[in-house]
Amino acid sequence: MDTKSRSPRRATARALAVLGTAGLALAASPVHAMDTFFVGARGQGMAGSLTAAVDDTDAQYYNPAAFGFFNKQTEGGYQTENDNNDLGRKDFGFGIDAGAGARFHGHMAERLNALSDVKIDNLKDGIQSKDEAQQLMDLTSNLTGIDDPSNSLSADVNGGAAFRFGHFGLGVRVTAQADARVVNLDTKNLGFAIPVADAVTQINTNAPKQNSTPDVFTQNQMDHLVNTIQTQDSSISTTDAQNAVYALDDAAKDAGVTSQQASDAVTQLDNALQSSGSSGSGSGSGSGYTVDQNTTSVLLKGFALAEVPLSYGYALSDHLSLGVNVKAMRGRVYGNQVLVFNKNSGDVIAKTDQRYKETSNIGADVGLMGRYSLVNFGVMARNVNSPVFKGFTFVDSNGNPHKVEDVKVKPQVRAGVALIPTETLTLEVDYDLTSNETMFKNYHTKFLSAGFEWNAFHFLALRAGAYKNMAESDIGPVVTAGVGLNLWLVRLDVAGAMAQRTTMVDGHKTPKEARATAEVSFDF
Repeated sequence: MDTKSRSPRRATARALAVLGTAGLALAASPVHAMDTFFVGARGQGMAGSLTAAVDDTDAQYYNPAAFGFFNKQTEGGYQTENDNNDLGRKDFGFGIDAGAGARFHGHMAERLNALSDVKIDNLKDGIQSKDEAQQLMDLTSNLTGIDDPSNSLSADVNGGAAFRFGHFGLGVRVTAQADARVVNLDTKNLGFAIPVADAVTQINTNAPKQNSTPDVFTQNQMDHLVNTIQTQDSSISTTDAQNAVYALDDAAKDAGVTSQQASDAVTQLDNALQSSGSSGSGSGSGSGYTVDQNTTSVLLKGFALAEVPLSYGYALSDHLSLGVNVKAMRGRVYGNQVLVFNKNSGDVIAKTDQRYKETSNIGADVGLMGRYSLVNFGVMARNVNSPVFKGFTFVDSNGNPHKVEDVKVKPQVRAGVALIPTETLTLEVDYDLTSNETMFKNYHTKFLSAGFEWNAFHFLALRAGAYKNMAESDIGPVVTAGVGLNLWLVRLDVAGAMAQRTTMVDGHKTPKEARATAEVSFDF
C-alpha cells in the first residue's frame, strides 16, 4: 500500500433571503459553468497545483497522463530512476470526495448586510419609531447600485468517485456552479402607503431632530428634500418639512450612512416621497407607488454537469506519458427570476430546480506528463471538443419570457511544474493558459497557483498553498491548507481555502471567497 497520506441570514430582509439562499438553493440541486474547480482534498490543500504531481484517482481531473506511469516498473519489479512520486508500484485505487465554495463579488455582501434588518412591511405605513427611521436610511442608501453588474453572489459544489486499475480509470463526477444577482432595479415603487403629510408628522413625532446641523446630507441635498415634500403637499409648513429632513439626516448618521452614500439615499428618499399616497389637500397628489408594486428582481442562473469519464494513460517512455479521458456528459441549464419584494419569493426559489433543460453530450480531455529524477511537468486540456448543452425559455411570475442561453463548455488548458526532491516533499506551480468562463456573466477565472506537501513520518501529510485569479481583481489572493492521515488501508484528507480580502456578512468580517473539501480513498 502507498505509504503517503493525501488530501479535499424579511421584504428587504426578504431580499437578503432571496439573494443569500439563491446560490445555496441552486447549489443544493445539481448546478455549474466551466470554472476551474478544486477537486479532492490534496488538490484543494495545494491550491489546485497537481497537473504535474497528481498520484491517485484525482488524475482523471488533473491529468490522466499519470495513468501511464501507474504500475510501470523495471523488469525486475523495481521503481524506475525517474519515478520520483512512487507511481510505479500502484496497481489499484479508489477515492470519493466532495467540496463546496462561495464568492462575494463587488459590493454585494455589504449591500445585503446593510439591508438585512430592514422590515419593509413596517416602512410602508411610515415611520413609527426612531429605529424605523434608521432602517429607512439603510434601505435608501444601499438599494441604488445593488444591480451593478459587478455585484453578485456565486456558489459551487463538486463531488465524485473514481476507481483506478493499472493504466485505466473509471469514475463519475458532478461539478456545479450557481449565480444570483439583482436585475431590473425598480427605484420608482418605493413610496409610503400613507400621505406625505402623515409621513412628515410621523417622522417629527417618532424620530425628532437632534440638531439643526446636517451631518450626512449637504445643504443642497437638504433643500432639495424640503422642496420635494412641499411640492407633494403645499399645506406642509417649511418648518415641519425642514425638521423632518433634519430628523432623516440624524437617522442617516445613526445608521452609518456615509457621505459617499448620501447621494443614493437622497435619490431614493426623493422617489419614496414623490410616490407616497395623497393627503387629498395641497398641490401634491402622490402617485401611490408603494413597495407592493416594486418589480426589483433577482436573476438566478445555474449549470450542472455530471460526467462519467473513462481514462487511459500510455507511457511513451520512462520520461513521458500521454493520457485521455472520454466522457459521457449530462448537463442541466437552470434559470429563474424572482421578485425581491414578493411575499411568495421563497416559494418561487424553491421551484428553481424545476426550471431547467437537460441534454447529453460527449467530452474529451487530453493530458501530457513528463518526469525526471527531481522535476515533473504536466499539461492538461479539458473538453477539447467544446460540448454544448441547450438552454431554454421560462416565464416569470409577471408573465414575461426570459431566454436562458445555451452553455458551451469551452476548452481549458492548464500547465504545471513540480519539484519533487524527495519522496516526502512536493512543490508545484500551476497556471491556467486559458481564461475560463463562469456562471457570473462576464466574469472569468485564470488561476496562478502554488502549493506544497510534506509527508511527515509517512502517515501525516501537511499541505499549504495560495492562488490568485489573474483575470479579475475583486477577490485577491486566496490561501489554502490541508492535512491528510494514512491509516494503513484508508486515507482521510481535509482541506480549505480562504481569501485574504474580507467583506461584511451579518455584521461579521467574512472572506470574499471560502472553500472546503474532504476525501476518503484507498490506494495500493
